[in-house]
Amino acid sequence: MAITSVSVDSVLAGINDDVWVKAESDITGLTNFKYVFDVYDWNNNHLIRTKIFPDVNNGKGYFNIGPVIRNMLTFDWFSNIALDDFTAYQPSINGEIAVNGQVKVGEDYTVGISGITLLNQSTETYLQYNFISPLFKRRNFYYLENFNKFMTNRPGYGTWVNRKLDDNDIYDPLFIGYQSSENISYKTKFYNAAGALIANADGTIANTGANQMNQFNINPQALKTKDSLSFNIDDLEGGYYTVVFDDVNKFRVNVPCRKESPSMSLHFMNSLGLFDTAVFDCTNKLSMNTVRKSYSSKEMRFNDLPSYFNGFTYYENKVNYNQDIQWTYKLQMNFPTDDEWDWLAELIYSPQIYVYMNNYFHPVTIKTTNYEYYKQHYTKLKTFELEVELNQNRKGVLR
Repeated sequence: MAITSVSVDSVLAGINDDVWVKAESDITGLTNFKYVFDVYDWNNNHLIRTKIFPDVNNGKGYFNIGPVIRNMLTFDWFSNIALDDFTAYQPSINGEIAVNGQVKVGEDYTVGISGITLLNQSTETYLQYNFISPLFKRRNFYYLENFNKFMTNRPGYGTWVNRKLDDNDIYDPLFIGYQSSENISYKTKFYNAAGALIANADGTIANTGANQMNQFNINPQALKTKDSLSFNIDDLEGGYYTVVFDDVNKFRVNVPCRKESPSMSLHFMNSLGLFDTAVFDCTNKLSMNTVRKSYSSKEMRFNDLPSYFNGFTYYENKVNYNQDIQWTYKLQMNFPTDDEWDWLAELIYSPQIYVYMNNYFHPVTIKTTNYEYYKQHYTKLKTFELEVELNQNRKGVLR
């Protein structure tokens, strides 16, 4: 008499959804019978134990481990990305791109006046990836169908706006994800404004395990550094370049001529758990908001007679003693396509967003909360505008 079977939701259930464990036993008719669920992570750390009565309809035990294992997911792996190499990082399934571990199921019941608890009667593993199911395909979206494909919903034709940078700086990254369980072959080609090939390279990238996710940085500087190419990046102005993985998956990047207003990019975690880059190539306006704290004071001083000023300076009855300084950017993207409007929705609900400034990534928050999926057949050409808040407030001079 024991647990007869245990099963965990397949990878169709992402870690951001419900993740159900189902257990069956042949002794559910015993007094006060309960299923005992113990959840462990990849290091065999015990996360939680819970006792659940059988379902009244079929006698099976159900436990949603989603809220438990979601807490094991971390986002600090972004700091490990190498910006000078386009093979930026390979996040692991141990809390970065996914969470894995074991669920051990036992039984708890009463015989006579004695309570009996039997642990670890059966064990099942879980592996849940960090992704969000599409609106109309919940539980029908197979995450690993992106095998040997780009891990992004971005339309396959990308746009990169070049920026004039100092010699000691590096180019703003252009992130793209890719999945493969084998070594990845790649080919890069660079073309000038006349369409002439000015450089090309090919190579192989080693993978670290099955179903491995790869975070790439395909900006021109990283690609040039990877293969020690000798061309001048400024020669790309007005041209384009292509990156092809496994001879099938191609990403083309346009390099428009520079404009007076420099572009700004937002690097954000997409719905598949890797990072994308959205380039805002129109105006970007920096604004500042100051929140002041003040107290009231007498506007005169008594020195024999009431005095309202000291020399040439008047006394104040409102004293600003502290200032909280906040900065925001208003960004604008030039005429997204219908497919790009669908993809950019992921930027609005992304949990982690950065802007790259002066050799550092600065975290930002999207202030926009409402989003409309525009289509050109009823809105014509429309720019994409949003406001982001820099998550780095400053304190003013204290009085």
